[in-house]
Amino acid sequence: MATPFRIVKHLTLPVPPLAVWYAITTAQGLAGWTMPIAPDKDSPLVTDWVPNEHLAVHVPIGVNGAFQAFDYRIDERADGDVDFTFVHSGELDWSDEEREMTELAWDQYMFTLHKFLTTHLARIPAYMEAEAPAHKVGPNGWTALLARLGLGPAPRVGDAVRIERPGTATIEGTVDYVTDRFLGIEAPHELVRFHGRWSIGLPIAVADHRYLDPDHAVLDVEAERAAWVAWLAEG
Repeated sequence: MATPFRIVKHLTLPVPPLAVWYAITTAQGLAGWTMPIAPDKDSPLVTDWVPNEHLAVHVPIGVNGAFQAFDYRIDERADGDVDFTFVHSGELDWSDEEREMTELAWDQYMFTLHKFLTTHLARIPAYMEAEAPAHKVGPNGWTALLARLGLGPAPRVGDAVRIERPGTATIEGTVDYVTDRFLGIEAPHELVRFHGRWSIGLPIAVADHRYLDPDHAVLDVEAERAAWVAWLAEG
């Protein structure tokens, strides 16, 4: 049975409204902080499109009245900063675990959005994602992941991390975001996000946001993704 829900997130962003609009409506901008699936302003799913101010998307799911809605509001302040409000709402037939995991995921995405817009906006984002093999589901996999990263069972922001993946450059950075199910790593021109999804029956996933030099924005995304798949399979 579908039940109503509402998740609200607020950010203050020291960038102009145009930068936030770029980050929520273009594939390139979305690649800087989440999955690069850009909305089509001419789609019937887009219920409001006011550039630099408001985006609303309504997604029906199934035939029982279930739906999801995504609302992004950009309010420019007198000092030039932006008050950004995001609302994910709707009616879904999902478990308490799925609801909790979704809210925690949006916390991580909002943190990454802020860091992208305040640190990497001048560069070109690229995005890779991968997940561990299906049989690697459970909290023990998260503990093993932390150990592979050279971290203890309770990592802290600022802890050093080194990731050596086959056939590609080593990632050296520090923890910049941590909860019991999410881990963020910041490296030069890169943000890596691990998602521990055992509570909803899924294996660990990784999202890699790379920020490229505009004068040399070249990256073999498929090779980078393959390196992540191989690395996750090894652990």
